[in-house]
Amino acid sequence: MYAEFLRRGTPGAEFVAIPNGEYRPPSVAKRLRDEGVQSGWHDLFGFASEPRCPACGRAHLYWHEHKKAGGSLSPKQRAVHRRVRALGFPVEVSYGLAQGLAIMEKHGIIRTEQDGRNNIN
Repeated sequence: MYAEFLRRGTPGAEFVAIPNGEYRPPSVAKRLRDEGVQSGWHDLFGFASEPRCPACGRAHLYWHEHKKAGGSLSPKQRAVHRRVRALGFPVEVSYGLAQGLAIMEKHGIIRTEQDGRNNIN
């Protein structure tokens, strides 16, 4: 739902949710691991060629971990974030929807209109 929310309000960008964090029966978990699913990866991956990121000037490759307010990262998530950052890609973590939207605005993924509303409907 979060990725669809972003897609509707961000023409020219794609967002994909990565559902790695829920319980699965052992047979399903094994099959998914065999296919390459790994724990610790971000909730959301986004990419867009325009507009360029105002923070870094590059096309967007965007990794975002969204936590509930008061949540925390797992050790596996911290390890994945370090690996992705070491490859030169931005990784963002937000705690609550308002902070998540502010981070996406910083990267130029969404815009806040002059009246304070964002461009996501």
